[in-house]
Order: sequence, then C-alpha cells, then structure tokens
Amino acid sequence: MKISTRGRYGVRCMLNLAIHAKDGTVPISRIAAQEEISPNYIEQLFLKLKEHGLVESIRGRSGGYKLSKPPKKITVAEIITAVEGPIKAVSCAFNGNCKRYEICTTKFLWEQLSRKINSLLEDITLQDLCEMGREKMSGDLGHKLIFNI
Repeated sequence: MKISTRGRYGVRCMLNLAIHAKDGTVPISRIAAQEEISPNYIEQLFLKLKEHGLVESIRGRSGGYKLSKPPKKITVAEIITAVEGPIKAVSCAFNGNCKRYEICTTKFLWEQLSRKINSLLEDITLQDLCEMGREKMSGDLGHKLIFNI
C-alpha cells in the first residue's frame, strides 16, 4: 500500500492548520506558500476534508480555513480516509471482485495488515504530530516546520 500525494498533502495541510490554530483562520495562500503546494490542490483537499467535518471555511477579508475540532480529536486515519478513501493494504481482499476471493488464504494476511495500519494511524493525532515537531525543533514551530509524510 502506498499513501498517495493526496494523503500526504492532506496530512501536511491539516498539520499546518493545527500549528496555526491560535491564529484563527488560515488562508489557503499562506498554507500553499509554507507547504509549497498549489492553492488549487489544497482547495480540492479542503473540500473533501470539509465534507468529512474536519475543517471549516470562513469567508470574507479575514477568511480562510480552520480545524473543526481540536487537534487532539483528529487522527491521521481520519484525514487520509477523507481525502483518499478507506485505507487498505490491498483492494482485492476487501471488494470480493477477485475470482479467488472465496479460496484465497492470503486475504487474511492482507486484512490483518490493513487493520494494523488503520490502528496505527488511528492512534496518531494532529496534536501528537505537533508535539513531535516541537520536540524536533525544540521551540516554537512557527511556519518553518515542514513534514514529509
């Protein structure tokens, strides 16, 4: 399984919002500049994140985006699922479209692997990532913290 650009960028943009939560709303242009991601791409990600109740958008002069709940209540699994869909090690073990689905012995391995991946990502919150970054940077995160996940 490989997390796509959508998943990686989704986590980075959400982490950016968490880091700047005290600022209120954060404009996409600021996130785009700090994360070096196209504003249009971020807008597409935020539409999905908004559909899943993870961000809120505020219109107007001081508008932008903000987290819809505290960073400690948002998991990496939620973010990736919002922008990519369910997290699965392999698709054939879940969709039943494989002609060997009924007799496949390895599907149990792939199902267990998927559960482990989900469990790990459900245990890591945006708050955890912020704290990891603070430890690494040993100070205020500011706008210079970049995560390549």
